[in-house]
Amino acid sequence: MYIFMHSATDPEIDLHHSKLIISNNKLLYVYLVTDYFYTYKEALEIYEAMKQLTGGKKVKAILIAADGSDCDKETRSFISSKDITDMLKALALVSRSLAQDILGNFIITFDKPPQPTKLFRSIDKAIQWLNNV
Repeated sequence: MYIFMHSATDPEIDLHHSKLIISNNKLLYVYLVTDYFYTYKEALEIYEAMKQLTGGKKVKAILIAADGSDCDKETRSFISSKDITDMLKALALVSRSLAQDILGNFIITFDKPPQPTKLFRSIDKAIQWLNNV
């Protein structure tokens, strides 16, 4: 069971590779699509959508990976860049596979985002953590 804290009326941006929704409690959901390899181009599009939805204000975010979603080194670096981290109070990463676990742990351990960041396999647990951080 997923605990979705957004409704059909919450503002959203649907990109061909991702869907972003900002809930009324200011939690930003970033859904990635299945079997997609993200490059800097897509990361930049997500960043622009984040700015649009948040109005440039800091929010807590949950990034929900889909089966087979992956990214390159440049994209991973951008995800941890000041441009992105300045927009986030906290970030929950939801993984679907061992490969994504490795990527998520690499981001947390080596890219060292300045905001609280944690990796989960459960959307429910990720949201609970964000609500308490």
